[in-house]
Amino acid sequence: MYEIRGVAFGSLWLFLGMVARLTFQFIALVLLGRSLNSEQLGFFLAVLSLSQILSHVFELGGYSLTIRDLQRGEGPRRALENSLALSVRALPLTALLAFVLKMVVFPSASWVEYIFFVSASLFSNRLVLLVYAAWVGLGRLMWAGVSDVIAGFAFLLAAIMAEFLRESWALLYFMQSLIVACFALFMAWRAFGPVRVLSGVDRARLTAGVHFASGSLLQSLTQELDKVLLARLASPQDVSVYGLAMRLVSVPIFALSALLAAGYPAFFAKGAEGTAAVLRYGIRFFGFALALSLLAGLTLYWAAPWLTGVLFPTQPRVSEALRLLSILPALMVPAAVLGNILTGLDRQKIRVFAQVASLVVSLPLYFLLIPTHGWAGAGYATLSSMGVQSVLMGILVYSITRWGVR
Repeated sequence: MYEIRGVAFGSLWLFLGMVARLTFQFIALVLLGRSLNSEQLGFFLAVLSLSQILSHVFELGGYSLTIRDLQRGEGPRRALENSLALSVRALPLTALLAFVLKMVVFPSASWVEYIFFVSASLFSNRLVLLVYAAWVGLGRLMWAGVSDVIAGFAFLLAAIMAEFLRESWALLYFMQSLIVACFALFMAWRAFGPVRVLSGVDRARLTAGVHFASGSLLQSLTQELDKVLLARLASPQDVSVYGLAMRLVSVPIFALSALLAAGYPAFFAKGAEGTAAVLRYGIRFFGFALALSLLAGLTLYWAAPWLTGVLFPTQPRVSEALRLLSILPALMVPAAVLGNILTGLDRQKIRVFAQVASLVVSLPLYFLLIPTHGWAGAGYATLSSMGVQSVLMGILVYSITRWGVR
């Protein structure tokens, strides 16, 4: 239990940083809701979701590999250099996918705005995340929290400027992301020394990166594909309602993410001690996280009308969407913790299998439900997918520990 308390205390820095970033983002979204029309805001949120999906291809497992390398005694500068080399290797494929998806999902949208949004989310934000992984892997969680605060504040400043430069929102978003990335790299240089981009990539590391990237990509597809398909199969208004409700649900999800991020390195460390050590740690972690998620979900359900009236008075349907999605944090906890147990047991490929299965379940539901039910259809499909993933993760963990399934 002492370990869980230590993780909870350490995650406080991450949580405070995420809360600050989320607060800044909420204020920024309220301002953007007044500065941009529904079509502009819906396009921005949809492209962000698409970029979040693509970013895992570009990162190629760099976040998890950086933390893993640090837990294995690798120096932080070398760990970052190795992860950046993977991103350079994945850049051509990422650019090609971004081009194809623009033609398919947003055929009539502005190329200039699309490039600014995607470039900011793919390149600048992922560089910040790699440095963030170094802080987490080293246990310097205060600096990880500080980076969250700076990112949120920069986003808010850009939204304030958009009140006066409405037609330049894409450029403002790109510039603030670039400034935050430069600051993160500067802090890494001060702490670890000059970080270079290595030309070569070890084959074993590339394989591990593909496995980690596959898992994070599939998880991102489960979480973000709903908003992308809403933009294609429904209306921008549906994207706005669903996207704003998701921002509210992200409050407890961010808190849980802070807890999971703080505890994530320990799953690698426990994995070196054996299966029993990983399971003991994971079970204690699971109970604590699930209790918090259930409390958060009940609070969101009860407070949905009030939160919507205060924050988004012109979007009353956000309250309905928020109540539908209030169970999402509790469904995410089993999938996340059980998945981390599989990762700690070096069964990342099996974790990917469960994520593929949940995506296979959700895709037909998205295409069936979104055209007829809009944002509600996206919500039902997302909740079903996450529920399937949690059940499968539980079955796989039980099978591995009971019968040694590989």
